[in-house]
Amino acid sequence: MQTSTEIPGFEYRIGAKDDPSSETTVIELTSKDPKELDAYEQATRTYLERKVPGLFQLRYRDAFKRRSSAQETHLESTYSELLTRTLLNLGTEYWIVADEAEIHRLMSMHHTFTLLKGGKLHLAALSPKVERILDVGCGTGVWAAEMAKQYPHTEIIGIDISPLQIQNYLPRNVKILKQDIEESWGFPADHFDHINISHLNGCVRDWGELLRRANHHLKPNGTLEALETDFTTLFSDNGKDTPALHFWNSQLVKAGYLHGRTFGIAPHLADRFKDGGFIFNNETVFKMPTKPYSLEEPAQQLGAEWMLNAISGYDAWSTKLFTQRLHFTLEDTHRLLQDVKNEARDPLTHSYFHVHVVTGTKRSSLHISPIVDEQKEVERAIVQYFRHSRLVRKIGIAMLAFYLFQLYFALTGPGPESGCFTRKG
Repeated sequence: MQTSTEIPGFEYRIGAKDDPSSETTVIELTSKDPKELDAYEQATRTYLERKVPGLFQLRYRDAFKRRSSAQETHLESTYSELLTRTLLNLGTEYWIVADEAEIHRLMSMHHTFTLLKGGKLHLAALSPKVERILDVGCGTGVWAAEMAKQYPHTEIIGIDISPLQIQNYLPRNVKILKQDIEESWGFPADHFDHINISHLNGCVRDWGELLRRANHHLKPNGTLEALETDFTTLFSDNGKDTPALHFWNSQLVKAGYLHGRTFGIAPHLADRFKDGGFIFNNETVFKMPTKPYSLEEPAQQLGAEWMLNAISGYDAWSTKLFTQRLHFTLEDTHRLLQDVKNEARDPLTHSYFHVHVVTGTKRSSLHISPIVDEQKEVERAIVQYFRHSRLVRKIGIAMLAFYLFQLYFALTGPGPESGCFTRKG
């Protein structure tokens, strides 16, 4: 393996191109032989192809159970047309580029995060007889489809602003609705047994309102689970820096702030659950390696899947936000992303980040809040105190009467011949 050499830093301008007050950031990048990076990427793909054949060539026909074989010919002929639709009609608020490549990336990302959770689709405890489940921001619908296989008698609804799903490949008990998650969902109160929220970083303007809405539509004792990636902090297992990736992270967080939608919700999810009126159940923080540097499983597979997933996703995540919110030129954006991808393919950097999964329960109608509980305890203690005081007073009065009675007979009672005390004078 060749030795890394330093090359001159690249300038990334923050702000309008002709604005003299705009900031300019210079970062030093580590140059490596492109052939070496390509070889590492190809080795990673070969490894994954053995572990999970066809992972990055997933199609809806492979992931979802068909409703009937009679539909196959028609669906196959329209598959390419359906998947290559773009989201030009969604307006400026939707910032992720969505095309066939992005759909396949989302499918593989679902596989990665399921592996991260130990092969589980959810960590919240669900009854086998759960009636209704809602997937908020369902994306491709793959989570809902796989949940439908585990819960075949459960009605599962997914809502998303983007038409990324091919309805005909979904199981019968799954329904996908086009719905902006930041507007009214249109369901009755106390309707769902479980609500799933995942990968909404940068998509939500008001997390408090979103969680209150989820609380409103959950049944009493219903569960909420949220999974989000922490883009604010990047760690290293070997101390090797990744300046381009750190810079990209910081600019993504800034762009989200300017867009009015945070990328930093993950570390604060547990507190938001409590603010949203949920009983906090559990928070699990997972370590996600950015490449297959670990020799242990499943960390090596997780790193391989994330590396290839991220390389194919940086353009979709960044292009619109960086050019429209940070005023990067398209050329500068592409150059930065190429540097980031090169760092992602560098086997000498062992970086990782955290993924937070938080679960909570909606309070039942009979549940008394902790404040009310505390008030009841104080009232109960006061009542017991006065009851105890009255009892003490009654005992004291009885004992005093007894002693006074004894004293009276001692002073005025008959003589000893009668068996009573006599008064001496």
